[in-house]
Amino acid sequence: MNHQFINDPTGSDLAPRAPLPDVATAPAFERITVRQATLADVLRISELCSAAVRATATTNLHTPDEHESWLDSVSGEEGKRHVTVAIKTGTAIVATIASNASNVSGAAESIVVGYVHIHPWEATISSFYVDPAFQGRGVGRKLLAHSNLNIRAAHGNQTQVRVEASLPSVPFYGHLGFKPVSAEPILLADRFGRDVRFRTMTKNTTKEEN
Repeated sequence: MNHQFINDPTGSDLAPRAPLPDVATAPAFERITVRQATLADVLRISELCSAAVRATATTNLHTPDEHESWLDSVSGEEGKRHVTVAIKTGTAIVATIASNASNVSGAAESIVVGYVHIHPWEATISSFYVDPAFQGRGVGRKLLAHSNLNIRAAHGNQTQVRVEASLPSVPFYGHLGFKPVSAEPILLADRFGRDVRFRTMTKNTTKEEN
């Protein structure tokens, strides 16, 4: 079943600007745009997901075996296949910002800096990644807001959203109002049948939330 993607009613998000090579900057803010992912985004999504997982290695919250398993599940052809399926079912969302490059028509191109895969009918977020080079700049918040918007469209104005959070991402979700379902992490089998610890977290969302 395909999901009808709900567009952002505001069209953009303003986040504090930070100097970064190869990214166009505005006088005071940088513009973050969220849209439905396309098949042209598959390679870039695979790259940013792999980079995000590699960046968590220094946290030591997952064992080396868990980290290797997690990385294997998002990289390579297997990871691309899962992203492709999400895109074809209309449940893949990306965040982009303008780069310094221009296309043949002279318009500024954009770079994909975040990715989320949602299951609107189950009110679940199954994949959520932001390129480490763009973390802390409002990308994750913007993606989460869009995820909630699309999930509410499938369930009504108020519903409980669930996420299986990686251990390094628990503080991020907690800061945005998600609560752990249990005191201990759960074991989830990755795409190769190996167990990785995650925390199930939930949050009640309403129409009034941004």
